[in-house]
Order: sequence, then structure tokens, then C-alpha cells
Amino acid sequence: MNRTDFIKKQIYGIILDIGHESGSLHELIFNKNVYGLDLYVKKYKKNSVKGDAQYMPFKNKSFDSLIAGEVIEHLIEPNKFLKECKRVLKNNGLIIISTPNKKSLINRIFKSSFHKWHVSLFDVDSIKEIISNYFIIEKIFCSYYDSVSSWGSKHKRLYKFRKFIHYFLPKNFQENIIILGRNIEK
Repeated sequence: MNRTDFIKKQIYGIILDIGHESGSLHELIFNKNVYGLDLYVKKYKKNSVKGDAQYMPFKNKSFDSLIAGEVIEHLIEPNKFLKECKRVLKNNGLIIISTPNKKSLINRIFKSSFHKWHVSLFDVDSIKEIISNYFIIEKIFCSYYDSVSSWGSKHKRLYKFRKFIHYFLPKNFQENIIILGRNIEK
């Protein structure tokens, strides 16, 4: 299953899409209950909010679902971000985080994860460890990048090759890590 299909099946209620300006996922899930948060808002859409994911401009317990697709690797202090996510997410709410897998064979070959904007890279074990400090992890899996995951996946030939090669890779070596967590008060 790819990231987009998984997200669309899981999210509910009032949704916050963190980093919504960087891809087309926001348009695929958009409805009147979806808000977008980004540092740089080029074109304001309905419910777009300019702001930092580490200092979110929302009241406590504002959202039922949070989506952070390819955001956490851009943050110097991912713990601040996760703490903010916990604060703005309602009790029993869902969070879905996706991030490049630094152990991915394809990411290492194409250097798609290793650039100056990715300051916090994770593999399956390290992302599981940091997220479990804030949320109960209900599901974690790896997948190929879908057509709304990254700019590189928009090139049809490269996208088809990447998707094909994933059938032969062990799951923990695929490109994208997807985590579903729940905000349970401890």
C-alpha cells in the first residue's frame, strides 16, 4: 500500500496537513475540515495557515487527525515538533508521519534523501523510538514513494522504475517510512 491510499483510509474529523505546500497530497484529501500549515504559503487557500511546525499557532486539542508527510526530516529539533503535535491533537486522535528511510537502497543510490534540507534522517528503528516517546504506534511500514511523495517521483520513468524495484527489496529497505500513531494520554 502506498502512503496516499493509507492516509486517505485512516484520517477523520478535523485534519491538519503539516507542510501542505510541498506536494499535491493536500488537494487529494482536501475538504472543509482540512487545514494546512506551512512555513511558506505561496498561494493562500481556504484554511491555509502560515506557521512553524515546532510552534503551531493552534489551541490545545484542536484536531482529530494530523498528517506530516516528509516534514520531520527537515526539522533540527524533531522532539519539539512531536511535542507540538501531541499538544494540538485531541485525545485518541491519529497522527500519520512519513519520512525518507535513510537505509533505503534507492535513497542511497539516487542520494534522494541526503541533501542540505534533510537535517534529521531516520531509519525504521530510530523513527519508531522517537515517535513512541509521544504516541502509541499502531502501524509502521515502508513503501515506495507514490506520485505525491516527492518531486523525483513525478518523473514517470523514474517513478515506474522505483515502484518496480520495490517488489524485490526487503520492506525495511524501501524508500518511505509511514507511521500511524495515536495520542493516548499516559
